[in-house]
Amino acid sequence: MYAQFHGEDALARINPLQWRAAGIDGLVVRVFRNQSDHGGLLFENPEFRVIKPMLSSLVQRSQSSGASIWAWMIARRFDWVEDPRFLDCVFRSGRLETIRSLDLFNPDAVKRVLAVYRQLAQSGISGILIQDDLIIRNREGLSSWGRARYVLESGTPAHIPSMLRRGSSDHAAWIDTKTRRVCEVLTGIVKSCKSVNPDIRIGLNLYYETPLDSVQSREWYAHDLDLLLTSGVDRVFLMAYHRQMAAELNLTFESSLELFSRLVKAAAAVCGEKLVVKIQWRDWQSDEWIPDAEMDAVLDRLPAQVNRVCLTPVAAEDLPRMRRLLARRGWRILPAEAGQ
Repeated sequence: MYAQFHGEDALARINPLQWRAAGIDGLVVRVFRNQSDHGGLLFENPEFRVIKPMLSSLVQRSQSSGASIWAWMIARRFDWVEDPRFLDCVFRSGRLETIRSLDLFNPDAVKRVLAVYRQLAQSGISGILIQDDLIIRNREGLSSWGRARYVLESGTPAHIPSMLRRGSSDHAAWIDTKTRRVCEVLTGIVKSCKSVNPDIRIGLNLYYETPLDSVQSREWYAHDLDLLLTSGVDRVFLMAYHRQMAAELNLTFESSLELFSRLVKAAAAVCGEKLVVKIQWRDWQSDEWIPDAEMDAVLDRLPAQVNRVCLTPVAAEDLPRMRRLLARRGWRILPAEAGQ
């Protein structure tokens, strides 16, 4: 069982020993802040701005607890980075615009990403969860580096309207180029981290569309699940948020449960033991707890072969309720899962 904390205060407030004793063996903490002028990282590193080096104290407190500390880390959207040499472009209203996301086709930008991940892997943590920004959305990736890569791989000129015209051969080639590049960067992150810490585990946040619609996933995110699994990634954290799906797709609660069941089964069939199912613990808008009955209705839909769950967003003060949930479900930490 994993608990993912969104607030920065969790790094100072959570007691790893208490959470481990309650049955939570994986504590996932945010180590970044994306707030433009006030953005930065929460651990020491030579590549990007550090706000407060808070991660080190949590790692020290966890050493005798048996709990695994996972750092939840961005890979592309460093929105306080302003240097246009490292930034990507999006095609809007007939022209290219710079966006506050690193260009995954730019080798210098990727070198910085790999360097900061290597530093994080050496910080004493057990795992890294890569944020859901390791994607290239539709109309993104169109920097000079991205267009050059497209020309190299496709053998055709980089005519942006043709590359974005759905159904065209140029569009299909561009989707292939982006999808391969995302996987290459993920592979680089995994190798970089394990080169300095062979025992560290790397997880990737995955959108709920990916297991169900490979065509849409490749076009919207440049994510191909089969390809991503070749990267060496250890865990796939499926963002199976039932309330979010209901809101985005205008579903009833029962329909959202049916979709949840379907996508988890599809992901489990591909990911196997690597799958971690992420479930909403609080409402995104109100921040109120998901009611017990609703939480149980979702958990009841988990297939028998799924044995890893991540509840999110969790707050430091949620420990008593978490204990009640685990007791109600009869869940315990399995010895083989400790540290995973």
